[in-house]
Amino acid sequence: MITPAPWGAHKAALLDKSLFFLKKIVSVDSSPKNIPGVLKVQQLLIKELEQLGFAINSYPHENREYAPLLIAKYGDERKPVLSLVMHADTVLENNKVYPSKLEGDWFYGPGVIDNKGGIVVALMSLKLFLKNNPNPNFQIHLVCVPNEEVGSLGFHEHLKAQGAKSKVIIGFEPAVEKNIIHSRHGNRWYDIEVKGIEAHSGRCNGEELNAAHEFSFKLQELLKIKDELEGVKINIGSVRSEADAYNVVCGLVRAKLDLRFINNEVRDQAHEKIVSILNKSFTKNINNQEAKTVYKIADDCPAFSHVDKYNEFTQKLMTAINTTEGGAIQAGYSGGASDVNYMFHPECFAIDGLGAVGEGMHTREEKIYIPSLITRSSALSDFLEVLSTQFPD
Repeated sequence: MITPAPWGAHKAALLDKSLFFLKKIVSVDSSPKNIPGVLKVQQLLIKELEQLGFAINSYPHENREYAPLLIAKYGDERKPVLSLVMHADTVLENNKVYPSKLEGDWFYGPGVIDNKGGIVVALMSLKLFLKNNPNPNFQIHLVCVPNEEVGSLGFHEHLKAQGAKSKVIIGFEPAVEKNIIHSRHGNRWYDIEVKGIEAHSGRCNGEELNAAHEFSFKLQELLKIKDELEGVKINIGSVRSEADAYNVVCGLVRAKLDLRFINNEVRDQAHEKIVSILNKSFTKNINNQEAKTVYKIADDCPAFSHVDKYNEFTQKLMTAINTTEGGAIQAGYSGGASDVNYMFHPECFAIDGLGAVGEGMHTREEKIYIPSLITRSSALSDFLEVLSTQFPD
C-alpha cells in the first residue's frame, strides 16, 4: 500500500476538511436517474469552486432525463485550456441500504472511489495549486458529468467540443491498482434485428426462413473478426426471439453486439467487416427469399489512444506521484471507457486514473484508501506546477 511522504499542518488540515466533504457527498444518493441527488452533489461542489473563484456554467440535458452537465471555468480565456473531468453519479443507489463506514485508513461507501473520491482529489489539488498560483498560464475547466455510469447519454457533443478546445485533459476515474491510464478501448454497440418467415416447424415445406439459423451463421463470421484484427474484442451480450416454443420456426431475432477496439482506425476496419457480414445472406427458402437484417448503432464511444509525443509529460506526472507515495506506479492501458474517450484528440495530452486509490468499485465493498486523497492531490498539484513552466505545445 501507499507509503505517503510526510505532509505539513496545512495539508493535514486540508485532508480533514476534504474527508468531511467526501463523507457528505457519499451520503447523497446520486444514481444517474436521481436528478435531485446528482444536483445536490453538484451544488456542494459548486459551492467549493465558487470560493476558489470559478465561474459556473451548466448545460441542461437535451430531454431533461438527467441533471445538467457542469463546466466550471477559472483563468484568462485567452490562455490554453486544461480540463479536469469527473462525474457526480454512482452505480449503487441507496446509501440507507448501503451505509458508509470508516475503518482505520479505509472509508466505505457507494461511489466512494467511482467517482466521489475523484471529485475530492481534483478539488484538493486545485486548492493546493491555486494557493500559490492564482494566475496560472493556462485556463482550468472542471467538467462534472451527471450520468457517466449510463454512458453520458445526451452530452457526447458537449464533451467532444470541450475536448477540442483542451490542450490537457485529466480524468479522475479511480486509480487502477495505483497505476494511471494513458489509453482506453473505445466501444461501439450494435442493435441487430434479423427477420425471417415464421412457420409450423413440422408442417413447413421450405417456405420458411429461420431467423435464428440466419443469425447463428452470421455470429460465426462475426466472432472471426477478433482474430483478424489486433486490439478488437467482440461480445454478444443478448440474443432474444419473440417465439418461445419448440415447434415454431423463429421469425425474428434481436441481438446486442459489443465491439471494443484499441484505436479508431481499427474500429473503422471492424465496422466494415461487421456491416459486410450483416448485409450478407446465409439462408434462403424455396422461393429464393432471404432473411433481412437491419442494425443501428446504440452507442459510439471513440478510443482514447496513447500519444508518444507526450511521453515526457506522462513521465513527469508519474514522477510526481512516485515522490508523494514512495512507490513505483506505471502508466498503462485500461479496457473500459470513460468520459476522457469522448474528449480525447491526438493533439492533446490526455491521462486518466488520477482519482484516489481504492478497491471494490461498483460493489457493496467499495472503499477508498484515505491517505491517497492527499498523496494524489499533492502529486497533481506538483504536476500543475510543472505545467506552469512547460505547457504542451
